[in-house]
Amino acid sequence: MDRESILLIRQYLLGIVAVVEKALGEPLTTSEMRKWFKKFGPPPDQAREQLEG
Repeated sequence: MDRESILLIRQYLLGIVAVVEKALGEPLTTSEMRKWFKKFGPPPDQAREQLEG
């Protein structure tokens, strides 16, 4: 995956977090984000490790 694609995916994920934070009216904590990732899939780095491993 090239750098541009990674930045695009990162921007997309940050956009999702921003929408959720706006809906909740407060910022998400790291543990809340981890719960979301467990529910909807691992962060991109972990997904890549699983594919390569």
